[in-house]
Amino acid sequence: MKLHTSLVFQRLIPIIHRFIPADLRQSPPATTHAENLLSSVLLAAIVIPFYGAFYLFLGDGINARFCFLAALGVLSIPMLLKWTHSTAIPCEAFNVVVYLLLIALTSRLGGVGAPTVIWFAVCPLIATAGAGARSGVIWSGLSLLAIVGIYTMDVMALFPPVVVNDMRLLSVVSTLSLVATVAVFLLIFERVNSNAILRLDQALSIIHDLAIRDELTGVFNRRELIRVAEREKARVDQHGSPFSLCLIDVDHFKNINDTYGHAAGDQVLKRVALNIQEDIRKTDCFGRYGGEEFLLLLVGTNAGEAQSFVERIRQRIEAMRFPELTDGRSVTISVGVAEYQNRETIEHTLSRADNALYSAKHEGRNCVVVSEVELQVS
Repeated sequence: MKLHTSLVFQRLIPIIHRFIPADLRQSPPATTHAENLLSSVLLAAIVIPFYGAFYLFLGDGINARFCFLAALGVLSIPMLLKWTHSTAIPCEAFNVVVYLLLIALTSRLGGVGAPTVIWFAVCPLIATAGAGARSGVIWSGLSLLAIVGIYTMDVMALFPPVVVNDMRLLSVVSTLSLVATVAVFLLIFERVNSNAILRLDQALSIIHDLAIRDELTGVFNRRELIRVAEREKARVDQHGSPFSLCLIDVDHFKNINDTYGHAAGDQVLKRVALNIQEDIRKTDCFGRYGGEEFLLLLVGTNAGEAQSFVERIRQRIEAMRFPELTDGRSVTISVGVAEYQNRETIEHTLSRADNALYSAKHEGRNCVVVSEVELQVS
């Protein structure tokens, strides 16, 4: 049953969205209110004509006409939503149609004892789902006022004689249909709001990715790299396993930009980043440190192991072909490696990796150099 209702809802949502203006779909709260409103309209478009036909069966043609006229009003709500680009006005109009219909039906069914009185409870539900809590409170008050007014008129014997030929049948059908309508409404409401929560989760995920990833290459940005490095430092200080930082610089990148254009340079950075990202382990961390520099954090890896690993990366980058570089020029990288030393700061480790990178450039680029601290230890 759960699967069936989920499939029905998934098919229903695209239909509902056709009536939601594009600008409302840009706002999650507005989208949720619009979905709730249109779901309520769909229910009303089924229930109200059913009652029109039922009143004809019970011999009350006037109440039947009230229902059919109200159904026309309900069917206009989606068009009103598209025209106003707001959920507030269509929701209020929808509630007015239902409210006036209930008053009209109740006045012909004997007043406060009519089975339609309990249906006034749907007005606050519609208002809350379609326009928010404030509208729900207002319509709760209006529904209570209507019931008090109906009771007063009933006491004063102002209502016409009842013409329905089977009031007991009407009461049973009214009660059953109210329970069924509210149950379906709550199911749709729950599905719509679950869908809204899913959209919110997706939006938060996108925001989180934007906060931690580089916009051009899609790999981690500098802030996230430093955060992960600090976390790894805390773990290593406690447990003692090694890790290494590798600063990677694309050689002669300014010349690439000047010769082939910045668009080609961007493509080079993307392809280099993708190549390295695909080669590292899930436990490692890789990202853009700034400009044409990347930072690779190798977990559980000492300087010698890190040197061997990034040397293989260097060779693969050198062997790559870049269509953006029309003369077939190859791209190379220089790498500085520094293994974290117990209790030093991440800034100090990065400084040593930067010094090693400077040595790699000084030695002619396209090579891997390990920090002098590790060389002295070995």
